[in-house]
Amino acid sequence: MPTEQLVMEWAIDDTPKRAPPDFSQCFQFDPEQRTAEAAAARRAVSPYRLGSSYVADLNGYRVTQDMLRHPIGPKFRELLKEGDVVRTNYGTGPYIVDHIGKYPAYGVDCYSLGLEDLNGKHGYGINELVAIDGRLLHLFLANEDEVEVLKDYKLPEKPQLTMQLDFEEEEEEEFDDE
Repeated sequence: MPTEQLVMEWAIDDTPKRAPPDFSQCFQFDPEQRTAEAAAARRAVSPYRLGSSYVADLNGYRVTQDMLRHPIGPKFRELLKEGDVVRTNYGTGPYIVDHIGKYPAYGVDCYSLGLEDLNGKHGYGINELVAIDGRLLHLFLANEDEVEVLKDYKLPEKPQLTMQLDFEEEEEEEFDDE
C-alpha cells in the first residue's frame, strides 16, 4: 500500500497526518541468518534502541562489554533488601520488594526484583539491574532506567480488626415426650 494512501486512511479530517512507522522492513530478514552482516542490516531498520536483552536478541546484536554497565561501589544487597520500598525514575511505584534474584547476563551479575504494590498485589518485576556507585541502574548503557530506594517511606498501617465475642450460656429447654 503506498504511503500517501496510508496517510489518507489515518486522517480523520482534512488536517495532514503523519504516517505510522513502517515495520515491514524489520520482518524481511530470515531469523536463521546469524551473520554479522545480517545483524547489522536488522539494526539499521530497527525502531528499537539497544536497551535490554530482549531487544538484543530480537535484533541479533552482538553485545559487547562496552555496551554494558559493570557493578562498582557498594554491593547490590547492601543497597536493597526484601521489604524495602522502591520506585522508578519513569513514574512507577511505590512498590514493596518481595524477592531479589541474581543471575548472570553477558558476563555481568544482574538482579531482578519481584515486587508487590501497596495493596499486596503481586506480579510486578524489574530485570537486569546492577549497582553503580550507590545507584540501582539498568544493565545496558542505552537504558536510563533507575530504581530509587525510598528509605524514609512509611508504609500505611493496615487496620487491624478485633472482635470480642461474648457467649452466654443458654439454658436447655426440657421437652416432654408424650
